[in-house]
Amino acid sequence: MELVETILYTEDIEALRDFYMGLGAVLLLDNPRFCQLELGAARLALLPAEYGDVPALSIRSEDLARDIGRITTAGGILQVPPDASGEEGAGVVAATLLDPDGNPLILWQPGAGKAS
Repeated sequence: MELVETILYTEDIEALRDFYMGLGAVLLLDNPRFCQLELGAARLALLPAEYGDVPALSIRSEDLARDIGRITTAGGILQVPPDASGEEGAGVVAATLLDPDGNPLILWQPGAGKAS
């Protein structure tokens, strides 16, 4: 597993993007539904508030089932299973888990949602 970025949810992606760019963040990706910034060694993803309301960690997985098992065995809770993530067909399959304190983890596997 690899921590990719911290996800922040916002009602105004453009305003929050401009705020972080004013602090020296470098814009990596920008569109109306998603923005990715680099601030020093950290990456931030800005997403619409309709997707969440508390910051989340975005974690890339090469084996989603294995890593879901690792997280739940360690005390995490599976909140949204991969088949219910809405990401099928987008080239990514994602699951939402909670750490033992209830903090969201977005665990995703690239290539898993591609049509055969």
